[in-house]
Amino acid sequence: KARIIVGIEDYRIRTQDIEKHINGIQLLIKMISSFAPYIKRMSIKEELLTIRQCQEQRNKVHEVLKADMDVIVNNLKVLINNFFYEDLINSIYRKIDPHPAFKKVGFQVDFDSSDKPGLNIVVSDETGLIISPILYFSAAQTNILSLSVFLASALHAKDDEGNPIDVILIDDPIQSMDSINILSTIDLLRSICLQFDKQIIISTHDENFFSLLQRKIPAQILGSKFLRLEKFGVAVPVEPFLN
Repeated sequence: KARIIVGIEDYRIRTQDIEKHINGIQLLIKMISSFAPYIKRMSIKEELLTIRQCQEQRNKVHEVLKADMDVIVNNLKVLINNFFYEDLINSIYRKIDPHPAFKKVGFQVDFDSSDKPGLNIVVSDETGLIISPILYFSAAQTNILSLSVFLASALHAKDDEGNPIDVILIDDPIQSMDSINILSTIDLLRSICLQFDKQIIISTHDENFFSLLQRKIPAQILGSKFLRLEKFGVAVPVEPFLN
């Protein structure tokens, strides 16, 4: 009986010790739970500091690259203007005047739309609004724009020895144009012949355009020549048009 009493007391004491340990463990768990957000905050703070350092470094690199990109774009603009003769394109384009608002032609270098850089032709109005003619222009307006680019390039064309080419060949330049634009185009072609001393050879299947050319560029005054294809490979002269 004495041994049992001693054993029970021993187990009671051990039970109390275990309960103290359990209570301590539970308290520790609560403390860890309450301390976890602080640990997480400190960890996030360290990550944020690392990210900010990387961002600062990235911004520095971006500034250097942007400066280099601006230099490249400016140089490209000069090269593009020298290659396409942007001022002359605009002069030709305004003489035909296909659009009431968008009267200025430009070229934009594109480094963002794809992996490869691109070159887009755009038009703008007096407010600086820029649009893509492919999306907003009619077929006639697009043809006039293409004709302006072609003529500006043709006026500066040179042969392999660097000599100016004095002949410009155009096939049906008035597709989808209205009467006003057709008359403006004829006046433009006539002024190019006179101002730049160029010979322009035009082929067309449009009888009305052919007749207008005879009226606006008379053979007896400007020395123009008109031929008609009777059949394949056979051309015959046309009598001068008499007003």
